[in-house]
Amino acid sequence: MSIMIPPTSSTTAGATQPTPKRITASPVSAIPPTVSPASTPGASTP
Repeated sequence: MSIMIPPTSSTTAGATQPTPKRITASPVSAIPPTVSPASTPGASTP
């Protein structure tokens, strides 16, 4: 249990931190501009 917890936490935190950080930076930047214009015309159209 002790051995499994350290490797799991390290692997999960290491793989989860870099993944979300990169995804959040890329999509987050495109989400605000895309959601703003898309939400206005999209909601107005229907």
